Amino acid sequence: MLPGSAQSLVLGIDIGTTSAKICLVDLFSQEVVFEKAAETGSDIVPTPQKETTDAADKGADCSLQFLSEQSVPKIWHTVNSLLDSVKEEWLKLVVAIGICGQQHGIVLWNSDACRRESLESDLQKPGAISHLITWQDQRCSTGFLESLPVPEPEQVLATGYGCCSLLWFVRNDPEFLRGYDTAGSVMDFFVWMLCDITKPVMSPQNAEAWGYFNRKKNEWNTAILKEAGAPVFLLPDIQHSSQFFAGTLRMPWKSIRKDVPVSVGMGDLQCSFVASLENENDAILNFSTSSQLTFIHNSVSASPPASCDVRSYFYERHLLCAPSLNGGNALQLFASMVTNWAKSFGITLTMEDVWKVFKEEGNSVDWSLSNDPHISPRPFGERYDTKTLASVTQIGTGNCNIGAVVRGILRGIISNLEVMIPKHVVHQCGINRIVLTGSLFRTFPQLKTFVSSVFELPTAEKTTGKDAAFGAAYITAKMVPS
Repeated sequence: MLPGSAQSLVLGIDIGTTSAKICLVDLFSQEVVFEKAAETGSDIVPTPQKETTDAADKGADCSLQFLSEQSVPKIWHTVNSLLDSVKEEWLKLVVAIGICGQQHGIVLWNSDACRRESLESDLQKPGAISHLITWQDQRCSTGFLESLPVPEPEQVLATGYGCCSLLWFVRNDPEFLRGYDTAGSVMDFFVWMLCDITKPVMSPQNAEAWGYFNRKKNEWNTAILKEAGAPVFLLPDIQHSSQFFAGTLRMPWKSIRKDVPVSVGMGDLQCSFVASLENENDAILNFSTSSQLTFIHNSVSASPPASCDVRSYFYERHLLCAPSLNGGNALQLFASMVTNWAKSFGITLTMEDVWKVFKEEGNSVDWSLSNDPHISPRPFGERYDTKTLASVTQIGTGNCNIGAVVRGILRGIISNLEVMIPKHVVHQCGINRIVLTGSLFRTFPQLKTFVSSVFELPTAEKTTGKDAAFGAAYITAKMVPS
C-alpha cells in the first residue's frame, strides 16, 4: 500500500545472476512500497570450448573450460515485464532510478544497432549485442591468466573478469570482436540504453571488478592493455566516485517520465551491503549463489590478506571483502550429483525432492554433537588460488549419510571464508557483530550458531528481506538533490 504522504518514489533494479528484481521506495522515508523478482531464464546452455589458439592455454584442464553466458535480451525483457506489474500511478511518481547487478561480467554491443526508438523493444536484431559473459565463465585458464601482463597496481586477475575475457578473445577469437564498438557490464548497458549518453560510463565499483583498473588514478591501465593488443576503444569511460548519476531517462519508460535521473551502474555487493548495514562495526556475511564476508575498511586497520579484495563503496569509502566463488552453488552441485547418480540407477528425482531431503536430514541432529566429514567445498576454486579445489577427509563408517554431507558442505563454506579472512583480522578491524543474509540461514538454522563459533562473534540474521534492489533504491534516494 502506498503511504498517504508519499509523493516521490525511487526505483531500484538489481540484475542478478539468476533473477532480476525491482524495488520501489519512498524518497524520504525509504519505506518499501513495492518489490518483485523474477528468474530471467537467460542462461545459454554451456558447451565445451573450441580448441584455443593460444599456447598459454595448451594443456589446460578441459573439464573447466566451459562457457557461462547469458542472453541480454531475455534479461532486458524480464525487467520490462517486472515494471508491467507496477501500478501506473506509482511509476508516474518515480523521481530517480538506481541500477545494480552482477559484477565482473562483460557484454559488447554495436551502438547504432542497439539504440532503439522505444525502451520496450526486444533487442533481437542479430549481431547487435553479444551474450553476457558472466563472472562464472571459465574460458580463461590458469595458464592463460599467468601469461597476461601484470596490472598497475598489481592485483588479482581471474577468469570471468571483463578485461581478462576481452584479452582472451584478442588471442583466441578476434573475429568475435568485429562489429562491436563498445563494451561494459550488463548494468552499464542498461544505463546506456536508458540515458541520452553517447558512450557508456562505468563506476569504479565495477571497473575494479574487471581488472586492469587503477583506483587511485581512476583510470584503466590503457598503456598495458594496448601493449597486450586489447581494443581499448571498447572500454567504457570511468565516472568519478564523487559523481553518482550517469544521465537522465532519454524518453518515457512505461509510465516513468522522461528526464528522470539514472544512477551509474552499481555493484550488487555494495548495494547488498548498504541494504543490510545497521552499525559501522558490523560485518555482513552473505550466503547466496556464492558467499562473501564484507565490512567497511579502515585504511589504518590491519593489512588485508591476499585472499581479500578492497572494493570501492559509497561516499568515497571502501570495503574489505572475502569474495568466495563458493556458496549455495556448491550445495547445488551436490544436489545435481545426487540426481545424476539416481538417474544412473533408473530413478528419477526432482530438485524439489532432493532439497526436501537435504533440509530434513541436514537439520535432523544437533550440529554440535554430529561427527560429520570435513569437507572443503571449493569446486569452483577461488580467485586467489585457482588450483586448490574441493576435498573430503575424515570419512568414517557412520558419517556417509546425506545429512552429514550436507552439514559438511555448509560448515566448509563458512570455514573457507574464515581461511580467506581469518577471525583475528576481523577482530583487529573492530568488527563486533556479523549480520547474516541469505535464505540458507533460515533453511538450516544451526548454521547461524556455527558462524558465531568460527568467528567468535555474535550474529544477527537479517530477516527484513532488504537486498541489492532495495540497496540500489536506498542509496539513490540519498543522492537525489533536495
